[in-house]
Amino acid sequence: MRKILTLTVILSVFLSVTSCENEEDAMVKKPVTELLDKVETSYMVGDEKIETSFQEGVDKKETDAPEGYKLALMELFEKELNKIPKTRSTKGTRGELVGVIKYLSCGRYDELEIHMDCEDSHNHNYVLPYRKMDNNGNYSYVPSWVGDTEVDKNITLKFCLVPKRLFKKFEHYSYGVLSTTFEQSSNDYYFQRHFDNEDSKTKNWVKLNGVRKTNHDIAQELGNGFDLRDNTLLTFQIFLSEKGHGSSDPTPKNFPNLGIEYGVFGYIGQGWVEENVTGGVHIDDEDHKNMNYLKRNWSEPNMRAEGALQEMIKGGHDTELYMSLVRYCNQKY
Repeated sequence: MRKILTLTVILSVFLSVTSCENEEDAMVKKPVTELLDKVETSYMVGDEKIETSFQEGVDKKETDAPEGYKLALMELFEKELNKIPKTRSTKGTRGELVGVIKYLSCGRYDELEIHMDCEDSHNHNYVLPYRKMDNNGNYSYVPSWVGDTEVDKNITLKFCLVPKRLFKKFEHYSYGVLSTTFEQSSNDYYFQRHFDNEDSKTKNWVKLNGVRKTNHDIAQELGNGFDLRDNTLLTFQIFLSEKGHGSSDPTPKNFPNLGIEYGVFGYIGQGWVEENVTGGVHIDDEDHKNMNYLKRNWSEPNMRAEGALQEMIKGGHDTELYMSLVRYCNQKY
């Protein structure tokens, strides 16, 4: 989404919903007029950008955009992403690659870095704490495992792009990966997260193998699963368990040996080793008239899919992503 909102385009989406002036029409148009003061700008060289950290006791005011506006935004994204030709990209046929969470190195695989400029004012990004027990039964809290993810006042997610065909479903446990495409009509399970990044002088960027890329470049080279301009839209695929939780949870050796250490989304593997192999990040998204949303490709109620979703991401005004290390050196399991 462009940071300077094209309100006339968004308004046209709302106006196309109904054709006559009535009470319902007014309710449909109201969210647009309410959002006229939501001005979003991109960072320009020489701009002064002030970022402050969260302090306990500070009154942090957060407001949401009206749901009608978010629905219109989802519709615009869907139309725009569907325009991307479903042909072979420079990395192969779209949908062949998925992103696993980078840890130390991607080896021979392509590396994708996605930097999100989070809320500037009283920013409250953090790595979720991990509760660790010592030999005496006492607990302490240490940062949890997040791979090579960089967390300060902003967030940089790092992925290794690997062949999707190597991954499989497990009988009793679900997990997720970054997807390069979004399939609305599919027997597989996908969801999209729209992150409303900082409105003022936003400094988002994306790199492929260390080289900065435009949103158009990423769409052409990888697929329609992204919108990486001044807000961020990411797609994830859930490898949904066949029977739900049970006693035969996967061990690291159930995951493909890619020759690298890596993680996936979801809380899994907490019983494999004594050290911490799970974790997550809390992302402080835009405070003012926040436009975050989650979109699923399933419409019928599905308790297993919803349960898996909750183990990978917590939506709302801010975002939490949950991760697990599944392949690492010297593993015994």
